[in-house]
Amino acid sequence: MFDISQLSPLTVAGLCLAHGIVGTAAAVVATRKGYALGWWLLFGLIGGTPSLVVALLIQPKAPREI
Repeated sequence: MFDISQLSPLTVAGLCLAHGIVGTAAAVVATRKGYALGWWLLFGLIGGTPSLVVALLIQPKAPREI
């Protein structure tokens, strides 16, 4: 059985860093599609990989006419 208490602090830090990078990538993808950076950064840092998948699948926003 996997024992989480045997993870080294370096491993945990690496996993947190990878999660943050994936979350930031989700925010960048969504921002380039016309969505708000702040919300997507929050979603990405909380949701990680699922947020990236959603950001890749959403349709770009239509440009607003003035």
